[in-house]
Amino acid sequence: MFNITHKFSRFLIIGAIVFLLPFFAFSTFAQEGASENTGAVVAEEVDENENGSERKGSLEGRGRLEMKEERGQGLDRRSAVANAVHELLEVADRSGGIGKQIRELAMEHNEGEEKANRALDKAEERGKVAKFFIGPNYKQLKKVEENLKEHNKRFAELEQLQSKLESKADAQLLAEQLKTMEQSRDELRGEMEATQKGFSLFGWLNRYLSK
Repeated sequence: MFNITHKFSRFLIIGAIVFLLPFFAFSTFAQEGASENTGAVVAEEVDENENGSERKGSLEGRGRLEMKEERGQGLDRRSAVANAVHELLEVADRSGGIGKQIRELAMEHNEGEEKANRALDKAEERGKVAKFFIGPNYKQLKKVEENLKEHNKRFAELEQLQSKLESKADAQLLAEQLKTMEQSRDELRGEMEATQKGFSLFGWLNRYLSK
């Protein structure tokens, strides 16, 4: 009799957990969606005012980011991209007709990189408990993936423009910046993939809802 009662109690507990988990998942998903716009505004203000700093003002407004090696590497990557964009703009100013195209692509790359960084930061804010139940923030990671695709298009266009530069020195400088951009793309993808790692109970549902 005792064994039957014990088994029945365990069955009720497990059933209650399975019943409540979807509500927890949807609740977390909805809260993150509601705070997304506020977080983006704070991030934009910090980016403009602090020019690529560690976003001290955004830590409280957009959640606490974990202090880890990946974050430091991410800041190095962002700094390298900012320097590469600056160099591209310098080349554009000296390149006459095609300089306008180089400038436009450089600005597009800078804007796309900032959007990807904000999305990655947002994805990394998801706590371990929420991540265990509903998986990583696929909605934000999808934005990072989209930027990586656009990055490849811009990269190909800049390579074509490189061959049209009259100055060999500028052509070499552009090639060096393209190499930096290519490396930053690979690092960004690595950070994105690291954020997706780990087991989750309802990650499949989260991924489906994020499509």
